[in-house]
Amino acid sequence: MTQSKMAAALDISPTYLNLLEHNNRHLTLNVLLKLGERFDVDMKAFAIDESPELHKRLTKVFEDPMISSNPISQKDIHDLSKDFPSASEAVISLYESYNRLHEQHINAKTIGVSLNKTDPFDILAKTFENQRKALDKLETSANEFREELYALNDLLPSSKKTVSLGNSINIFPLISHYVEVNLGLRVRIIPANVMGSALRRYDPHRREILLNKKLKKNALQFHLVVQTALIVRRDLFEKITRPLGDGEVTNQSMLRTALAGYFAGVVTSPEKPFIFADNAKDASPSIKNSINSFYFAAAFAALGNEMF
Repeated sequence: MTQSKMAAALDISPTYLNLLEHNNRHLTLNVLLKLGERFDVDMKAFAIDESPELHKRLTKVFEDPMISSNPISQKDIHDLSKDFPSASEAVISLYESYNRLHEQHINAKTIGVSLNKTDPFDILAKTFENQRKALDKLETSANEFREELYALNDLLPSSKKTVSLGNSINIFPLISHYVEVNLGLRVRIIPANVMGSALRRYDPHRREILLNKKLKKNALQFHLVVQTALIVRRDLFEKITRPLGDGEVTNQSMLRTALAGYFAGVVTSPEKPFIFADNAKDASPSIKNSINSFYFAAAFAALGNEMF
């Protein structure tokens, strides 16, 4: 039924009906009664607004590390729960089913093993420990990417050239220019009340990378590099994670995001903040871990830690 026909049936103007549909006017008792009389609508459908609860449940789904590489904004969650409640319930149902199956899978593999063995951060730490050679390749790739960025400096106006930023270099103008020219993407800094808990977000349909305005300068460029790396180094991350298999890493997407964080740590802080031993190859595991601990911290920061 067109808006004009429905408005005529309710004895209101099409303009007023349009405002009602877009939640710009309150639904009066008179219009509510006419809806019940002329369209056989159950008045109970208007009695309880379940959207806040639905929004809360959806938020829990989209905050799962499983989709940390592509966070969903609070605005999108609100629109989904408000405009598509049935689809929202379906998403929640799928998520709950996944969790049940995942729990059964973990329990089957960890009988007699303490629960902290399945903690995602423990899994990532173990994976990094076992993938030293892969991390060397990752660092090499990150160094090459940084040099590629530095080569763009002469192309920028003097007002946008890189400047010192604490102990690191402000490469935000360079990486913004890179994603615009090489990837055809726009970088936007969005208010925190719109981004919600998401620190960054990639919108492939609108060709945008969104960053949370609450992030400080260092964190802004860090998360921009993380998201860029997830796009331009995806093949490398998948090559590293592919041989591990589901038995060792329960969440490939989360690991790829962590690898992107490690990558971004190398790009944004080329000088490791620890002194290398002359005999680093023969150094104890604790020294090796100390040398790389900053980059490990960056890996975990990519999963949503705002302290980076």
